[in-house]
Order: sequence, then C-alpha cells, then structure tokens
Amino acid sequence: MDNENRLLDHYFTLRRFIGLMAILVPFILALLNGIIFREGLGSSVSSYYHTNVGGVFVGTLCAIGVFLLAYKGYQRLDTDKIYEFPDNIVANLAGGFAVGGALFPSAPANASQNDEIIAIVHLVFSALFLASMAYFAFFLVH
Repeated sequence: MDNENRLLDHYFTLRRFIGLMAILVPFILALLNGIIFREGLGSSVSSYYHTNVGGVFVGTLCAIGVFLLAYKGYQRLDTDKIYEFPDNIVANLAGGFAVGGALFPSAPANASQNDEIIAIVHLVFSALFLASMAYFAFFLVH
C-alpha cells in the first residue's frame, strides 16, 4: 500500500471514530452509570456531568472536539454550490462547540443563579454543536 492510500485510510478511520464516539457516548454513559454505580438513567446526556461518570462525559466531549478541530475535510469544488461552508470550517466550529459544552456544565439539581447562567451557556454550545453535526449530515456527506 502506498503512502497516499495509507494516509487516506487513516483519515477515513478518524472520521469513523468521531462518529462512533458521538453515537455511543449516551449508551456508554447510561450503562456505566447504571451497572457500575447503580444509579438510574439521566434526564439528558448532559445530566451525566453531575454523576460518577461525569469525567467520562467531559473527556469524551473534549476528545470529539479535538478530533473535529484536527479534521481538515474535503476541498470545496466549484460545482458544489449547495455548500455554504466547507468541511474544515464546520468541523472547527463543531469542535469548539463540543469543548465549550464540556467545559460549561448543565445545572445541577439545586442550582444557584451562577449555575443557571453557566447552564444557559452549556445549552447554547450544545445546540450549536448539534446544529453543526446536522449540517455535516445533511449537506457535507460525500
């Protein structure tokens, strides 16, 4: 296998790994929290921040964010008029939103006013992350 094909193979592996982590994280958090720590299901994926698996949640979101920041995407073609933003820009935005969502947690059960403000920041980062992932799925799939 020549060097260019190996690099392309690694590139596609990175893409698959990002997607696999994003798909599996809610299930992994629920299983770890339920089986190991004997706690119930969280009300949302973000609610696991305040459980014993909070480190797994933050670590996975940060890893997804770093992978997306490292992802360079495809070159935009002149015939691709439907795309407003190339892969690299959307990936960088999504990576920043993922890390932001990890660093600003959702509100705990007994939230103070500061916790509520931080939770709003978390909600904005999370919504923008999900919107950018939807943009990838609907407009940038090759």
